[in-house]
Amino acid sequence: MANPNHPIEAMTREIHAMRENVAALARSEKDGLSYRAYLLQARSLLAIEEAVGRLSSDASIKAMREDMVDDAHIERYWLGMVADWLVEHERAFRDNLEGSSEKLAFLLSSADKETVQRLHVNRHHAMIETFCKNHAAVLRERCDELDGQIVAFQNMQSKPAMTSPGM
Repeated sequence: MANPNHPIEAMTREIHAMRENVAALARSEKDGLSYRAYLLQARSLLAIEEAVGRLSSDASIKAMREDMVDDAHIERYWLGMVADWLVEHERAFRDNLEGSSEKLAFLLSSADKETVQRLHVNRHHAMIETFCKNHAAVLRERCDELDGQIVAFQNMQSKPAMTSPGM
């Protein structure tokens, strides 16, 4: 069973809430171009959620390659990878505020395509900028906690066993 207090669970709940919000906005949208931009925004939010799962697998594979079986190490890899991905995702959308080159699945004129892209990038960045920064910080904080636990455990393992005086 998933831990509802885990940083990833909190992040996933927030993504679901954002996707619900975008879906509600899309349902009430009358303008076809704006509607398409909401579809792209929903897809971008789904990409965040998919990245969390993909990076979990990547962390497990990295741990296997390094012969690590400790859950704390695997979680540390995973959370670090997700934090890095969030920072990069936010940066990419911030950079795209200047000009998007994303290919669209819609048949649109060049002007309409540019309008849809601009709406999508601006809306998505407004929605995820703080989200990505906050969650990356929380994940890095959890990584620091795990690093501390790992070091403490290694120090405990490296100390010689104490024997009682009467033995």
